[in-house]
Order: sequence, then structure tokens, then C-alpha cells
Amino acid sequence: MRRCALLALAAVLGGCVQSDIDKVKSQAVPEDATYTVGQAFGTRKVCASTTWADSSDDRGRKIVEYRCSIKGVDDYTRTSGGEARKALRDAAQREKDRYLDDVKLLQAGVADAKNTLASAHGAPRTWPGSTPMDPQSRAINESLTVLESGDTDAILARDYGPRYSEFNRAVAEYRAFKGTPNVVMYSRCCGPVVDRSEEANTKFQAARQAVVQMMNSDLADLQQHGMVEAAQGLSYQSQALKGYQERLDRLTAGQASAFAEIDGRLKAQLDAVDHPRLGGVDEVFRWSVGDHGYATLVYGGLHMRYADATVQDRDYTAQEREEAIASILHNKAMGYAGFTQEAPMNDQQVAAQQAAQQAAQQAAQQAAQQAQQAARQAARQALEMPPMPQMPPMPQIVNRRVPRSVQLVPAQQSPDGRMP
Repeated sequence: MRRCALLALAAVLGGCVQSDIDKVKSQAVPEDATYTVGQAFGTRKVCASTTWADSSDDRGRKIVEYRCSIKGVDDYTRTSGGEARKALRDAAQREKDRYLDDVKLLQAGVADAKNTLASAHGAPRTWPGSTPMDPQSRAINESLTVLESGDTDAILARDYGPRYSEFNRAVAEYRAFKGTPNVVMYSRCCGPVVDRSEEANTKFQAARQAVVQMMNSDLADLQQHGMVEAAQGLSYQSQALKGYQERLDRLTAGQASAFAEIDGRLKAQLDAVDHPRLGGVDEVFRWSVGDHGYATLVYGGLHMRYADATVQDRDYTAQEREEAIASILHNKAMGYAGFTQEAPMNDQQVAAQQAAQQAAQQAAQQAAQQAQQAARQAARQALEMPPMPQMPPMPQIVNRRVPRSVQLVPAQQSPDGRMP
């Protein structure tokens, strides 16, 4: 009878002892004492399922483990993977479009060069005297027009520039001579013999003819230079046409292989996005339960499972554990997409739950950068022109001197007012 009573008392007392899991669940959350651990951790919207387990670690501590299986991981990876794949395909298509743009650019360059050469070969090869090609020739041509017009007033009114300074002096002397009355030269014995103004006019006309001849010679020199320059311009256009055509032929012949290379690179990048695929994520917390019954949080982190059967654990730091508990108390996330936005991040440790998405984004960025670099290099090669041939220097027209035989010499008067 006594033995039965003792057994009954032991059973009653045993039923009143809490398990380690119950001790953890009944403890207040230090960050917000209005919640117990069981209330905060056991009612999360983001968890598809929740499990609690007790065990001992290798140092003999009593451990209680909480595990939350996050909702919507498969949907999230499918959506994010789709976005990454679309970005990669768009980048590959842009690379192909740039290739085709280079082809069109070279086709336009070939057509322009052909049109330029056709126009040049059909143009008159004589020097267009009415529209000189350079300012120096234009000035000479205008002076010739005045000199050949026979308009004495217009001839005397013009400045012919520093190249023909001697003729400018002849013009000045004749202008001054014309401003005086006609002077008749007398001999001492025989009276008047010559009209001095007629002699001055004859010498001036001779000077005019001489400078016209010199200007025509100058124009011929400039014309020769212009024709040489035009010939070299045609040579340059021919080289440009040849270069454009060679690059166009290379791009046209290599289009199939270039596109195959782009497609192969795209396939490798898509494979990197799809493998390994994230299959599930658990958020895990562990408490150590002391003999006095008080539980201390000792671990927080993520356990990730991939489609290739590999797993990866990511441990939270102390600060990250605090951020994770704050997110648990807020209880806003409804699935993995929201969980990734609230999950604690560390600058030194990349969040493993976003590894697939980040890898896809990096792959897309690298593909875009490679495509841009390849396009810039192709554009530089496509637009690279042949070197401009060295042009001969413009001929320098030196100052022309009017022959002394036609220079005007001012008449000297004798003391009695007569010409010598």
C-alpha cells in the first residue's frame, strides 16, 4: 500500500516538470518582453512548417533547436531565374544588333566612298578660275580681273598685296604722276621733243603687263598644287573604300560564327543561372538551457538546400541575430521574397539565400560589359580610316619685282623750270 502511494506521488511530480523545449517557449523574448519565444517564433507567417527539437552538444550542454521552413522558395527562384534569363537573352540580342549595325555602317561607308569617287572622276579636271579653290588664288584672280579690265581708275584704286609690292609702288608713282599737269621735256637747242606723261603711261602699262604675267604664273603654280591635292584626295578615298570593303567582307563572312559564339556564351550563362537551383531554406535558432531552467540564445542562421542535393549553412553574427529577431517580431514577410528583403545582411559575408539571384545578376552584367567592349572594339575597327596621305606644302609666292626697264622714274626739273 505504501509502495503504491509513493509511485503515485512520483507520477504526479513528474507530470509537473517542464521539458527543455517548454522552458524555451515560455521564456520572454529579451527584445520585447510582451512576447514569449513560443508566441513570437511559433506563429510566423513566413513559415510553411515549424519544428522544435532538444539535444545535447559535444560539450554537454542541453540544446533546444527551432527550425522554420520558409514558404515560396521555389516560386522565388523560378521568378528571379526567369528575370535573369531574360536579361541575359536581351544582352545577347543587343550584341547581335550591334554587329548588324556595324555591317550597315560599313555598307554606308562603302556607298559614300563609291559616290565620292564617281563624282570626282566625272568632274572637270581644269582649274576653275572663276571660283578659285583657296583664298590666295582667289585674291590673285580678282586682281587679274581688275588688271585685264583696262579700267585705269579701278587699277589705280586697288592694293595688290605684299606679294606684288613693287607693282604697288609703280601704281602709287603713276597715280601721283597723273595728278600733275602734263609736263613737256625740252631740249636746250631744239624745243619740245616728247610729252613726258605719254612716256609715264607707256611704262605703267608695261609694268601692268609684267605683273599680269607674273600673276598668271602664280595661278599656274597654285593650280598644279590643287590638282596634286585633288589626286591625293582621290587616292585617300580609294584607300578608304578598300578598307571599308575589306572590313565589310570580314564581318559578312564571319556573321554566322560570331552569332554562334554569342549563342554559346549565352547558353553557358543560362546554365550558370539554373544550376545549382535553390530548393529550400530553413531559418534555424538554438538555445542552451541551464540547470536553473533559463535559456540563452547561442545560434542563429540559415540552412539552404539545393536541387543537386548539396547544402550550405550560413551563420548569423550577433548583430544579425538581433536583426533577425526584430524581423520575427514584426512578422511582415509572407514568403521567401519578403524574407530576403528582411533577412539580415553582412557586408563581409554575402547572404547565401540570395546567391542564385546575385550570380544571375553578375552573369548578366558581365555579359553586357563584354558585349559593350566587343561592340566598341568592332566599331573602332570598322570606322578606322586609312591614314591621310601627306600633302605637299602650299607653294609660297614670293614678292615679284617689276623689271627695272619698266619702272617709272620721276622727272627732274632744271633750275629754270625745264625738264633735263
